[in-house]
Amino acid sequence: MKQQHWLKAAAEGDYSSHVLEAFKHDWQSKQSARTFLRYAVMLRNLGHSLNKSEAHLLYKLQKQAYVKLLLKGLSRHQIRQLNNLADELQNNTHSAQGVPAHSRRFALSLRAQQTPWRDTLESELNQAKSVVVVGNSPNLLGTDQGEFIDAHDLVIRFNQFSPTDGSDISKSIGKKLDIWVMSPGFRGTIPEHARFILITGPNMVWWQQNWQHLIHTNVPIIGIPLASWQLSVEKLAAPASAGFACLDWLMNYQRIANIRPSAMGFGYNPAQQSRYHIQNKTHQATSRHNWRAEQEVIKTWKDELKLNLL
Repeated sequence: MKQQHWLKAAAEGDYSSHVLEAFKHDWQSKQSARTFLRYAVMLRNLGHSLNKSEAHLLYKLQKQAYVKLLLKGLSRHQIRQLNNLADELQNNTHSAQGVPAHSRRFALSLRAQQTPWRDTLESELNQAKSVVVVGNSPNLLGTDQGEFIDAHDLVIRFNQFSPTDGSDISKSIGKKLDIWVMSPGFRGTIPEHARFILITGPNMVWWQQNWQHLIHTNVPIIGIPLASWQLSVEKLAAPASAGFACLDWLMNYQRIANIRPSAMGFGYNPAQQSRYHIQNKTHQATSRHNWRAEQEVIKTWKDELKLNLL
C-alpha cells in the first residue's frame, strides 16, 4: 500500500490491522524519529501501549534536546505528543511537558486525581439500580420520554444535547444529568448541572493538549480507559463514536461490567436518515465512524440482553 493511501485511510478512520502494519513497516524501514512517533501515535489510537523495547526507544528520544528533535523533523505538536506518551507510560503525574504552559497546571491536576475520581464514578455506577444513556437522535423529538428518562438513578447525555435557541424539548428528553460525555473536539457550552464529565477517545486525559475550554470546570473529568477504548476499536476497526464508546465501557469494562443500561436516541443510519442531531438540523455525522458496524454490535448487545435498547 502506498504511503499516501494508508495515511489517508487512517485519517479517515480505518483502524484495521493492515493499516497499523503499514505504519510499523514504514518506521522499521526508515528508522527515523518521525516514522517511529507516527507509528506510536497510531498504536495508541487503537488503544494499545508500546512494548518494552518500543517504550525504551521512546524514553531515549524524549531525553534529547528540544532543538535536536526539531532538527529530526518533529513539529512542536509532535514533540508534545512524544512527551505525553512518555508521561502516560510512566504514570508521571508530576510533569506535563506535552501540554502547553497555559493548561499545564490543570492537566497535572486531572491526571493526579484520575484514580479517586474513577473509583467514585464506578462506585456510583455499580450501586445504581437504573442507568439510562440518552443519545442525540432526532427520533426522540415528540416521544414524551422526559419523565421516564429522569426517573432513572443515573442519566448520561452527550455533547450539545439541549437546544441552543432557547426552545424547550425537556418533555421529550428530560432534564436530569449525572454524567456528561463529551467528544475530545467538542467546544460548545459545558452543562452546569453535570456531576461527572467523561471524555471519549483513548484516555484523553493523557493525550489532550489544550484544556482551556474546561479549565474552569469544577467537577471530576475522567477519560475512557485505554483498555476499554481498545475493546471498542477491535469491534469496529474504526474510532468509536462517543455513544458507542460509552456503552461499551459501561457493559464490558471489567470494573463495571455488571450494568445493563437502557439506551435511547441511538441507531443512526446515514443511508436512511437525512437528519443526524436532535438540536442541530445542520449538524452532520462524521464519516470516520463505522456506523453500520456500531448498529450491528448494538443489536447484538440487545439480543444478548446486555442492553435495554428503547
